[in-house]
Amino acid sequence: MELIFYDMKSRIYQKSGGIPTTPLRTVTCYEIEYQVSDGGTSYINGEAYPIRAGQMLLAKPGMRRCTNGSYSCVAMHFKCRDQGLSEKMNRLPHTLMPLNPARAEELLRIAYNSRMDVESRSLRLEGILLEILAEYMDASGVTERVLGEYRAYADGVYRTVEYMQKNYGEHITSELLAKQMFISTNFYQRVFKQIMGVPPAQFLRDIRVSEACRLLANTDMSVQEIAEKCGFNCASYFIYVIKKQLGVTPLEYRKTNRMLL
Repeated sequence: MELIFYDMKSRIYQKSGGIPTTPLRTVTCYEIEYQVSDGGTSYINGEAYPIRAGQMLLAKPGMRRCTNGSYSCVAMHFKCRDQGLSEKMNRLPHTLMPLNPARAEELLRIAYNSRMDVESRSLRLEGILLEILAEYMDASGVTERVLGEYRAYADGVYRTVEYMQKNYGEHITSELLAKQMFISTNFYQRVFKQIMGVPPAQFLRDIRVSEACRLLANTDMSVQEIAEKCGFNCASYFIYVIKKQLGVTPLEYRKTNRMLL
């Protein structure tokens, strides 16, 4: 296997008038992005993909893409000379929601934050990239395995996912989300897990953790303020969740990731 890394980016793209944020271009390598914020639309081979926080995007060599709107993302650009891996990546969808958004974002941030020269960091980045691709492929597999009896509920589930992404700081329950689809709470939880791969409570928690990590890395807000803004009941529970999912305390995460964006 040979993976060549040549571009790691952590950017905020700003819209300028009616001009596309990024010009129409032909993709020359694989480009994988984790969307940090909502906003704008990516176009790949003429097809529109709305940008949503927590979502991942994979553009492949030879595709034509551009983006309208303002958004921020963490991205890794790379070339792959392994034919088997390339064939697998070429079969993946352009966008999807990872099963563990917080982990996917963390992996790309670790790659971006590397300050070693290219030669010495190549092996480390290869391992990180393979884990990122595993996250992407796992999520893609879940999507493909959605059974016919649940497929009719996919659009409704995606709407509740969007609701979580926009209102993660509020008190959200499965009962509330189920009412939006006019189905029972138990059935909603079963359908959600079948389609998204994890229970709604875990998915919501991952959204909150992802946003909390962004605030820790890019603001001076206190742990208490971030806990409240991201919908955690209290600071102590917030610290517990971060420690359990990331293996570090919120302040340790802030210290390590402070200069990423």
